[in-house]
Amino acid sequence: MKTLGLVFLALAPAFSAAQLPEAPTPRLDLALYGIDATSRVLDVVSSNQAFGRGAHEAVLPHWIADNTGTFVAFEASVLTVEYIGAYELRRHGHPKLARLVPIIDAAGCFAMDIHNFRSTGYTPVAKP
Repeated sequence: MKTLGLVFLALAPAFSAAQLPEAPTPRLDLALYGIDATSRVLDVVSSNQAFGRGAHEAVLPHWIADNTGTFVAFEASVLTVEYIGAYELRRHGHPKLARLVPIIDAAGCFAMDIHNFRSTGYTPVAKP
């Protein structure tokens, strides 16, 4: 069952992208998608470096975060869903909202990337 889930995660971006019809995309949107994709790649790299220093994943389940291939497939799937959502927003006449999708995601990812790159692996515990 676990293998089936991994196969689905790995193949989801290919099937989702194949269903979209061709539509012109403004250069600004392409730049925003590139920035968003860069933030996701940096998320994988920074998380793996933080894991090497003894940190642990606070948001994702361990079966995703502990395996780099699964982590990459997860990030690719999230990007695909975001791009489809932005495409649909643009197609339905909401280009400004479509541009907000990668901006908000990249801002959140870059914040986590900075945290991961600066993390020493030590997580202080609050005393009661």
